[in-house]
Amino acid sequence: MATRINPVPLTALIVCVIFTLAFTVLVIVKSGDVRRLYEGDPERAAFKPIPKLKEEVNLKLNKIESAQKAINARKQELYRLDLRGNAARLYYTDGELLGGVSTPGNTDADIRGASRKLKDSTWKLTSDLIAMDAGYLDKLKAEYEGPERQTFPQLDEAIKKRQDELRDVLKKISDQEASFQADKERLAAQLETLTAERDKAEKKTHEDTSLRLSHINQLEDRIRDLLELDIHWMVDHDKAGKIIGNAGLDPDGTVIQADGQYQKVIINRGSHDNVFPGLLFEVFSYNRGAYLQKGRVEVIEVQDEISTCRMISQADAKRNPIASGDYIGNPVFDSRKPKVFVVAGEFKHYNKEDLETFIRRTGGVVREKLGPGCDFLVVQGESTDRSDAERAAARQYQILVIREDELLQFVQTTFAPKADKAPVAAPAPAPAAAPAAPAADK
Repeated sequence: MATRINPVPLTALIVCVIFTLAFTVLVIVKSGDVRRLYEGDPERAAFKPIPKLKEEVNLKLNKIESAQKAINARKQELYRLDLRGNAARLYYTDGELLGGVSTPGNTDADIRGASRKLKDSTWKLTSDLIAMDAGYLDKLKAEYEGPERQTFPQLDEAIKKRQDELRDVLKKISDQEASFQADKERLAAQLETLTAERDKAEKKTHEDTSLRLSHINQLEDRIRDLLELDIHWMVDHDKAGKIIGNAGLDPDGTVIQADGQYQKVIINRGSHDNVFPGLLFEVFSYNRGAYLQKGRVEVIEVQDEISTCRMISQADAKRNPIASGDYIGNPVFDSRKPKVFVVAGEFKHYNKEDLETFIRRTGGVVREKLGPGCDFLVVQGESTDRSDAERAAARQYQILVIREDELLQFVQTTFAPKADKAPVAAPAPAPAAAPAAPAADK
């Protein structure tokens, strides 16, 4: 069975297509007309597009405005010329010359007639002049009081626009001022709070720091007590000033023979042990384990294995003289390994450079900074000699401290010391009993 097509939808579809095509054609045509209105028609040269017409209209309006200004200027010029003519007694009324002097363009008959009229009717001339001025004034008044002169739409609109902008600006300024004041008050409150918190924190920090420093000092004192970290002096004295111990004086040799009559001593150290003339030794022994100082000697003659010394002093020559078997020692001298010294602070007899020179001449080594490996710290002896930092380091490293006076008993001082900030003086001649040190001395 054949299927029948419903004609209604088909008809509607055809109608829609037709209307769509018609609308499309209409749009194309109108768009072309619009384009021609704005861009011009190349087929018709006389046809002017809208932008060009607007340009011509604006040009005409500008010309009209210029012509109006020229007319107003001409009117003012005519009025000015009328005033000048009046000053020269040249009067016109309704285009008729009433009186005045002969001017180009006026015949003698006109001048004579005007003169007669002026002569016959002076009051009329005055009345006409007054009426003419009054009319001109009325005209000016009407012109300036007219609606055209009283309203300025563009100016009023510009003024209104400026006033609106001014009100908006003032409103923004007011809002910003209020916001600024609010922010200022808020920040001031925050600053006050933060300042109070800072003061509180600083106070607490200061208290904590004080407590911690006090606790640290207590702990350090406790550590020193526990570890016995105190300054260890090389020479210990009793209350009477007598030497009761010499911790830094190790035996460097022994006395082989002692002659009290000739004040001579022979020791078991010679040039093989780096002994040199002028070297000083302290003679001591031990009595029941206690240190016993017996005297001091100076090397005057050196052989390979032994050396001859002269006695400089004896502690007790009668009851406890220097004898064979006593020990000799010098903390600066060591035949096996040079002793290391650090000189710090201010001194009483010599300056720092002189003391370092004495130590080097005797065989010791001098360093600038105290640390592990050092043997002695040399100070003046008082606590006010600006050597506090070095004394603290000596406590830490448990290094022996030797006083200036004690050091001078063991080093060579056979040349004039230099003064502070002055050049080194020339070496003085050595005593006959103490020849100069050999060149091998370091």
